[in-house]
Amino acid sequence: SVNIPITEPALLLANSGNNQSVCSGSGEVIGGSPSVSGGTAPYIYSWSPTTNLNFTTISNPTANPLTTTTYTLVVTDSSGCIAESKISVKVNPLPQPSITMIHDTLISSPAFSYQWLMNGNLLTGATDSIYLPLQNGNYYVLVTDTNGCSDTSSAFSANSVFVENLSFDSSILLYPNPASENVFIMTPGLNETIFTLSDLLGKIIIQSEYFKSEVMISLEGISEGFYFLAVANGKQKMIKRLIISK
Repeated sequence: SVNIPITEPALLLANSGNNQSVCSGSGEVIGGSPSVSGGTAPYIYSWSPTTNLNFTTISNPTANPLTTTTYTLVVTDSSGCIAESKISVKVNPLPQPSITMIHDTLISSPAFSYQWLMNGNLLTGATDSIYLPLQNGNYYVLVTDTNGCSDTSSAFSANSVFVENLSFDSSILLYPNPASENVFIMTPGLNETIFTLSDLLGKIIIQSEYFKSEVMISLEGISEGFYFLAVANGKQKMIKRLIISK
């Protein structure tokens, strides 16, 4: 008699890949690398559910689900052996940015990062949550959230760009800016002024009247962020942006 060795193929294993997160409206390639091991080639792939997949019978299709979906990969080898694996694709909603205007400054709704545009054109270096428009036009803000999802706001039309009394404005000195502990204000030739510090929502933080041309304002107890400092003298009023950074 003759002994003929029989070698069994390795166990068939399906690999649908690691769970994924996508932004609403975006697609992601799913499936492992490779999506199958063991068994006997060739293989037949079958993904379900079939909705929002570009192909359902390949190893690595692109999924573009509308809501968080669990996909199942079933692999059949040439010997009729079957293996199965599942993957979850989480769908994160897009941010919904909006723009408001306080005094002369455009303010974006909160996000992780920002990029301002005017009339559809990127504004170089305009990557803060606020922006001072220098001319009339339609302004937009492109924001990205902590999930890496991005979207652009509707247009905000700035048709009356803020202009104050320039001679009065240029005579006012505000330093340091950004400030941490104290901010100094010099108003040469003005001995009676009212100072108002407000946040981006218009809430008054400090309001005082001074009868000297150089004033120090303590910032103790005031949180970091962007603020407006209004200086008024009679009929004249000037607003400067103050950054508090501690």
